[in-house]
Amino acid sequence: MSTPQVTHDSHEHVDPLKAYIFVFSALIALLFITVGCYYLKFDEWYGPQWGFLNTAIALTVATIKTSLVVLFFMHLRHGTKLTWVIASCGFIWLCIMITFFFADYLTRAAIPENAPELIKPAIPQVVHEDPAKFNGLG
Repeated sequence: MSTPQVTHDSHEHVDPLKAYIFVFSALIALLFITVGCYYLKFDEWYGPQWGFLNTAIALTVATIKTSLVVLFFMHLRHGTKLTWVIASCGFIWLCIMITFFFADYLTRAAIPENAPELIKPAIPQVVHEDPAKFNGLG
């Protein structure tokens, strides 16, 4: 009686420890860049038109850090095509949400601050001569 051969179809990828140490050190360096971005005052140094650089740098660094974590620590680089599709859908959805957020945020200046009558609808006031009659008491 022969024993059946067990085949392992799963391709287990093991990354070397050096790769994890490199990614960890890159994440720490990017963390310091993110914290340093808070203290950079582009709008004070170069003018108010350059104030957006703080947000742009912070979002770029956050995207790089997220990519490193997803690719190395969550092992997406060795994942199947379906896993890549699902991860890409999540990233595309994040891009859509950020786009809608900035579209809303950047158009807030289009609403005038000193025009509250444009925001509140006018409610007509009904005045009755005899309030008791109006309430059904008379």
